Amino acid sequence: MVRHVSLGELAISTAGVALRRAMFTGSDQDANAAIELIARAMAGRSNPPWSYGYELVEADASTGYGVIAVTYDGAGGPDIDAEQPAMWGLFDGLSAGRAVDVACGTGRHLARLAELGHHVVGVDQSPEMLEVARQRMPHAPLWLGAMGRLPVRSASSDLTVCSLALEHEPDPEPAVAELARVTRVGGRVLISDVHPFAILLDHQAQFESAPGGRLLIRAYPHFHGRLLELFSRNGLVVEQCLEPTMGPGPGLSGRACQGLVGDRVTAAAWAGLPIVVIWHLRREGGR
Repeated sequence: MVRHVSLGELAISTAGVALRRAMFTGSDQDANAAIELIARAMAGRSNPPWSYGYELVEADASTGYGVIAVTYDGAGGPDIDAEQPAMWGLFDGLSAGRAVDVACGTGRHLARLAELGHHVVGVDQSPEMLEVARQRMPHAPLWLGAMGRLPVRSASSDLTVCSLALEHEPDPEPAVAELARVTRVGGRVLISDVHPFAILLDHQAQFESAPGGRLLIRAYPHFHGRLLELFSRNGLVVEQCLEPTMGPGPGLSGRACQGLVGDRVTAAAWAGLPIVVIWHLRREGGR
């Protein structure tokens, strides 16, 4: 997929979310600000700055993360901003042991787990992401492998982590089964995923890939009911379910159009909406 996305489109869509929310839970001032922004953007959509934009090119997860591996840590985003403090808070409450980070990426969670005394192993399907992780964690075992077929022994992990990666799987069943397989009975599994609500609204993994261009790595919504079914089937019992929300920052439409949208409409659109879901699971049994 290749598509041109204009700042006008981003501004209008953000204002539309703000207007919809203002109808029931916001203020007249929020609604009026959104309506005024939509009117300005519609009137000037063929002219700068509303006509400015970028080419959006879709890639599969392995290819896409290979392209942006060296810049990934500096990209940030509202999902990581919400996810990392919540995940690290859960890490702090667990005893040190053998931890396997599935789809470890550049090793941001691996490094934290090692600091807490865990013996860490990282797995990722992108050689380029693993190379960045290797620079950060030169002594950690880092293995190439896909989530649905992990190069890890069964029941060998005390803590298995999968962070902001499951959403790239059209069908989460093989990955969930593998996360359960490699975790010992009594061990823990921590899965963070972009919230299905956010994905349905408009959140996709997007990264700067070239001047005037952005790379899209497709995210698929995994509803709670479906995941609960898979957890039960694979002997995973829910200890906690956390749903961190977005703050008043750029939100899902990113930083590109924040100056055009303004703080009031941005906050009215995104603040308080769930951006990530985190599952804290205990391995009991099953296949």
